[in-house]
Amino acid sequence: QHEFFLQGHYPGFPLVPGVILCECAMQAGGVLLSACVSPDAGIPVVTRMENVKFRRMVRPGETVHVEVELREKVSRIYFLKARVQCDDKVAASLDFACTFTKVDMGR
Repeated sequence: QHEFFLQGHYPGFPLVPGVILCECAMQAGGVLLSACVSPDAGIPVVTRMENVKFRRMVRPGETVHVEVELREKVSRIYFLKARVQCDDKVAASLDFACTFTKVDMGR
């Protein structure tokens, strides 16, 4: 309950912000894609989010379960669908797209 992103969200009734639930899903998508492509591809970056829906509040300390499915690959763009569940109920769902980019670690 002491995470910086909980401050002000909301005083007396803390909730995990929806953007954090989306970030959980996108991080899981990055792990999935990293297991599917060559390490030489670079790092996955999100290029688009669509159909974002929040259906259930998530309180600090609750456990979430994240499911991510690779729906399609077109050229270098990967399209994914994600669900974040809490107590077997969908808390958030979203569609998102990723691509890979090279990172110069020397910069």
